[in-house]
Amino acid sequence: MAETTVVMIGARIFVSEEDVEALENRSHQLIKKAREARLHFYWGSPGEGRYCLMVGKILAKLGVENEASLEIPSTAIDELVSEVREAFENAGIRESANLIAQYFPD
Repeated sequence: MAETTVVMIGARIFVSEEDVEALENRSHQLIKKAREARLHFYWGSPGEGRYCLMVGKILAKLGVENEASLEIPSTAIDELVSEVREAFENAGIRESANLIAQYFPD
């Protein structure tokens, strides 16, 4: 996997190493809830032995093997935040919907 920065409207949850197997086989509870709500998810290690799961709407994956830039009108961001908040509520996800950019090293 090449270096990637994931830009998302949603939530980033840091998980323990014990959760990695559930992330790998897509059985983690938040992944199940995300799928039910038709949300995106992305997980990986941002380094230092930590793992995180991101749930929401992916706006872009930036990097050498992905997009180089991103531009979204502010009105569209407001709409996306509302959509994700509603999806979180309906799926029982108790996290806040935020604009997140997370770098995942190679």
